[in-house]
Amino acid sequence: MLAAQSLLFMAAALSSAVLASPLAAGKPGIQARFSGYDCGGTFFTQAEAQEGFGDAVNAIRTDAVYFNGGKTYPGVFRNGGNNVELDPSPCEGKQLLEFPILTTGNGYTGGAPGAHRVVVAEHGDGRSW
Repeated sequence: MLAAQSLLFMAAALSSAVLASPLAAGKPGIQARFSGYDCGGTFFTQAEAQEGFGDAVNAIRTDAVYFNGGKTYPGVFRNGGNNVELDPSPCEGKQLLEFPILTTGNGYTGGAPGAHRVVVAEHGDGRSW
């Protein structure tokens, strides 16, 4: 089972390294810099998160399937029984898929998946995620 803090939701966040800050909205020239994700005390940099996202998309596009016991990855994201809050608006009506992201920096190729996942959704054209 995945801990609530162990999911990376990157459907929209990976498209840009700079995200506008709601606190800075009224101040011209101030932007919040995106530096990474804190997943329950495990920190993934933006580069590591993008690499995990790329690994997930590559596995989906090449129809690669990785096994760990009775589970396969990429697999349908079902929230693992956790109460993980995700903003569903960018992915409304789309199937979400999960893929392990490892703290070792290596791409997942089967075996023990660890506790962390990237969650991706296809935007409908088969090429964009």
